[in-house]
Amino acid sequence: MIYKLHYIGSKLYPKKVFIDEVKRLGVNRCLPIRLVKNLQWGEKLLLATFKPKAIEEPLPEYSFNAKTFLGMNMEGRLKGKVIQDGDITGNRPDFFLMEGIHKQKAVWIPKAILADSDTLDLTPKIDNRKNKTNGTASVFGYFIVTGLNLTASEYVKKQLKCQLEVVSSSNKVIAVQRQCGNYTISGRYIIKDDIKSIISRAEAIADEGKEQIKFFVSGKFYPLKISLNPINFSRTLINVEIKALEDIKIEDKTSVGFIFNYDKRTYIKTYEKAGRPKKEKK
Repeated sequence: MIYKLHYIGSKLYPKKVFIDEVKRLGVNRCLPIRLVKNLQWGEKLLLATFKPKAIEEPLPEYSFNAKTFLGMNMEGRLKGKVIQDGDITGNRPDFFLMEGIHKQKAVWIPKAILADSDTLDLTPKIDNRKNKTNGTASVFGYFIVTGLNLTASEYVKKQLKCQLEVVSSSNKVIAVQRQCGNYTISGRYIIKDDIKSIISRAEAIADEGKEQIKFFVSGKFYPLKISLNPINFSRTLINVEIKALEDIKIEDKTSVGFIFNYDKRTYIKTYEKAGRPKKEKK
């Protein structure tokens, strides 16, 4: 069956921290409006982390700091790069072709005289550039879309509320603290409207004042463990095919909430990323 998959970023959200958070607070993810508009109430969205596959191409360059060179004490000042290994090419066994240690552009140096080099590294380097077109998605759960949360001006919120088919409402103010930022939800409306009509109305109202708005998609988290490979990376949503997930009775009613005072985080300290409490200074 085809499902949509959404990656969480590792910059603010290690997987364990994210799972602990959504178990307590539920999922609340900001997505581009063009994608939110095409979602359906009750749709299951997969959550995953992405691990890129390294481009394993040996690079023929090595660096060293020599203590001695041709019998002279260099005190670590000698630096250069090996650009060719004579044993590999076959043209100069037991020699390196090196740059940066002679006035000439390159010179062949016997490997033997580098034996006491302090940091001679003969291990081929691996290019660790991230390959975002071929990696592994580790799916750790999913959530069922039952709510939308809107950040916008008071005017947009007020006008949208008037256009919704509201069944019931709550004016309870809820302060939410997440790893990605803090915000307050003031006003939660149980509605009958479909997602597309809600987004279209909000966009039309916002366009009147040329205002930018954001929607968060929310729902209850359910654990799941599968691996998908090979797969591409995306900051939005991608379609994947997996075995059909079990049917779950949805207890939460579809709703729209209004977000106030959203303080987005762009940096996280090491102890927070690891899910540890801050150490108190003695």
